[in-house]
Amino acid sequence: MNNTVSSITVKKKNVYTIKIMDENGKYTGNKLEFKLDDVDLMLKLEKAAEEVDKIKNNIKMQQVIISKRQDVPGKYVLSKNEQDLYNLYSNGYKNIRKAIDNFLGENGCQKVFGDTNSLEMFDDLMEMLKPEFSKMGLSFENLKNRIKSKYSDKKENVIWYFQNMLKSMVKNIK
Repeated sequence: MNNTVSSITVKKKNVYTIKIMDENGKYTGNKLEFKLDDVDLMLKLEKAAEEVDKIKNNIKMQQVIISKRQDVPGKYVLSKNEQDLYNLYSNGYKNIRKAIDNFLGENGCQKVFGDTNSLEMFDDLMEMLKPEFSKMGLSFENLKNRIKSKYSDKKENVIWYFQNMLKSMVKNIK
């Protein structure tokens, strides 16, 4: 018996692709892809926004605490407070990047921002994506309609099935 290798091609349906351009308008080779029928897409965005807010608030709070502490010289170049501030921001940026990646996908933040970090990364991203959201039809109502149309065959339509089941149960009770 001969060994046979075969392959299949998976077609991407309902995928919105955004090419990442540099400041000169040149394509970087990176792109973001959003699955428009992903029920969790809006939840991922909401969770990322919530997480980034928590991180930024924590940084501000810790910054105040560090600034009110008596500073002591460090071993080398940075004082203890300076070292703590740099660590605070370094960890904060890493956590902001993780939160953004939970929405954009793996390495999404790196594709968009490269090695640049700021507390406003998420706000900057939302500003960049704002016109794309309307093109994608990203709203709860549109998402609900896409899911309904995906299961539009009434025999397969889970929502239709449960609605009719509930109607018949109500009729039987009366």
